[in-house]
Amino acid sequence: MSSIRRFYSKILEFREISLAQGLHFLGRVMYQASGYRWEVRQSGDLKLGYWCKVLRKRNSRHSYPKRFVLVPGFGDSPLSWHGVILLLYPILKKRFDEIVLIDFPGFSGFLSQEKSFPSMDFMMKMFNDTMDSLKPHTILGHSLGGWLTVHYSGEFGTKKRVSAHQSSYEGPAQIFLVNPSGVFDDRSTREVCEALFKAAVSEGFDVLRPHLFAKEPSWFSWVSSSFSKFISREDIHQFIHSIKDEHDAQSIVPHIKAKVWLVWGKKDTLIPVSCARAWINCLNSKEIKSNAIILNGVGHSPHIENPAAIAAVLGQIIFGKVPHRIGKRWWTVLGAEPL
Repeated sequence: MSSIRRFYSKILEFREISLAQGLHFLGRVMYQASGYRWEVRQSGDLKLGYWCKVLRKRNSRHSYPKRFVLVPGFGDSPLSWHGVILLLYPILKKRFDEIVLIDFPGFSGFLSQEKSFPSMDFMMKMFNDTMDSLKPHTILGHSLGGWLTVHYSGEFGTKKRVSAHQSSYEGPAQIFLVNPSGVFDDRSTREVCEALFKAAVSEGFDVLRPHLFAKEPSWFSWVSSSFSKFISREDIHQFIHSIKDEHDAQSIVPHIKAKVWLVWGKKDTLIPVSCARAWINCLNSKEIKSNAIILNGVGHSPHIENPAAIAAVLGQIIFGKVPHRIGKRWWTVLGAEPL
């Protein structure tokens, strides 16, 4: 009986490996057919990749293109944002010259077989250097991607981005933070979040799985073992254990000069929506006021759970509007009232 179980286990494993490879193949074909080009930046044996597409001719009065950069979260890839980007495409084409989709090594994207960054410090350095070369106008960062975006944007206020300041670039003008990490409403919330990731290292992916969605999509079971293998990798363990208190974003948030919009899934149990208030308090300690849009019925992965709602919110903001109250069934604008 045990040999039969092992046989079926191997079949399931092969099916999921083949599915992941198939998705990457189809994704690469799709991006290339849509006019994206693939680029890789390398530092030693570490890599960071991204897909870039020219949307319109650059204004000759500007020294660099007006870029929109997407930064996915921990273990994620640009592929999971395809629905949102597709819905936003007509708006992005009107407002930006280029779109850039970041792909981290070791995560579930096109560099999944590469070694992950050994520490948060390595990741931040390579991410920051890449952003300096891209000079984005707008950055959208989800979860860990939001954390990285905040640190990069804040360093312009602290004058740490020396290489970028040698040009006319003064940092992103606007950033979207979707269920971001790095600021918590209290110490216990941070400790609970940290404990979840450390428990996943020792006990497996099933510890994190219930916190990824408000309602898990039916198709996720087909790729769940890929995430199990991801979270069990030694280089991922090393990265998780490298994150320390000094990496928290709270001290650097007040230095951000960009316009900031928070977008949060109301049913997030990984980084609870109560943290949105802490972000607002940090951000509003400066002159530029920030807002939070709370998406109803979704959790930590709103781009997967309800791509239409998050695309509608982002589209209105990109056009310079506060998301209309007609959408109150799907979202609310965070004001002075408690959550």
